[in-house]
Amino acid sequence: MDAHADLSIQVHPNDAYAKEHEGPTELGKTECWYVLSATPEASVYYGHTAQTKSELRKMVQTGNWQKLLKRKAVKPGDFIYVPSGTIHALGAGVVVLEPQRSSDTTYRLYDFNRIEQTTGQKRSLDLDKAMDVTTVPFTEPVIKSETAEEDNFQQTQLIDSPDFIITRLRLKSGKTISRTQPKDSFTLVSVVDGSGEFIKDGHNSRLNKGDHFIIPSNFGDYEIEGFNLELVTTEPGEKIKTNRLN
Repeated sequence: MDAHADLSIQVHPNDAYAKEHEGPTELGKTECWYVLSATPEASVYYGHTAQTKSELRKMVQTGNWQKLLKRKAVKPGDFIYVPSGTIHALGAGVVVLEPQRSSDTTYRLYDFNRIEQTTGQKRSLDLDKAMDVTTVPFTEPVIKSETAEEDNFQQTQLIDSPDFIITRLRLKSGKTISRTQPKDSFTLVSVVDGSGEFIKDGHNSRLNKGDHFIIPSNFGDYEIEGFNLELVTTEPGEKIKTNRLN
């Protein structure tokens, strides 16, 4: 996702709220951002200052956005976890990889009073639902990443959450790693820097920055060779795997 201007301020519900208010098949949404690039003074909107629901409602109704919204400076390589109930938006000049739950349920809280060119009207807002689902007070999640290193290879588990597991792999100087894909899970792979080769049964596929691909469940053994290669992988968390199996 590439934000050329500040995006609309939004929040996503959890599963229970989505099912009750949007329909029995609807899901809530938790997501995360891995920052690919950012201008020197770039930031994101992340969280809020309200201590109670009544304080949140008052600041929203009076348009006191400057006091309400928190901003967080970002740089390439930063990882930000955005659980359901978190007010958030990308700021101008930020490009992110955005792993997320498979859900489109979004409540728009504020759009900077912008006018839609096609309609000549302001974009619609979902104020009541957005305030309903916002977690108050906001507490930034504590993320404990774990890094393992060996010769020319670094693996960092950025998060292991119920919804997804996000891992960053860095391979240097022609380093090759061998992996076996689990039988009960798939892996989404994004090439965020460098180049390399994906090797399966003697067949090589070139990897370049900007490539994205899926390793399906029961894929078996494969290798990845990297030349200053950086990958970010996404796997389903336990909640998603359990729901899928049920």
